[in-house]
Amino acid sequence: YTPKKALQTYSVGLWCDWRNYTVPKNGVISKNADGIVGFGEYPYDVRETSSKIRIFSLSVPFLFTQKFGKKSKSSFSLGPVVNFNVRGRINNEWTDENAEWEQSIKEIGQRPVTVDIMGILKSDGFGLYCKYSPMSVLKKKSENGVENPQFHSLTFGLFF
Repeated sequence: YTPKKALQTYSVGLWCDWRNYTVPKNGVISKNADGIVGFGEYPYDVRETSSKIRIFSLSVPFLFTQKFGKKSKSSFSLGPVVNFNVRGRINNEWTDENAEWEQSIKEIGQRPVTVDIMGILKSDGFGLYCKYSPMSVLKKKSENGVENPQFHSLTFGLFF
């Protein structure tokens, strides 16, 4: 929505978001019998490792945009992005002396809803964006009260 003769716009959108949180080399992510997500290390004889937490979300941005002039093609946008985290999964891959292995763990205790803060600097149809996630994607405590790891992300990229 843009008020008549105004340089401000208020918008709502919808997009799909697939986020990957990668653990450093030789790190492994697991979930124990109590549903607690944790970090560890692969055995020393394992090589070519990869461990990720993957979150699929339907995201709804609520953005305020300010143009820099009536004829300007430049603008700045800022606002929250509400993420409905519909799927969470841990994916581990490794190679040992005998074979290549893959492990996929479902129901990792992701938060159903998280909120990010996003800013976009745009000119001539292209832009740069920055998005910060002040909320961790994993629930703070598992169902039995033990704490899951908490982490936050900062993302930069191109916006079209």
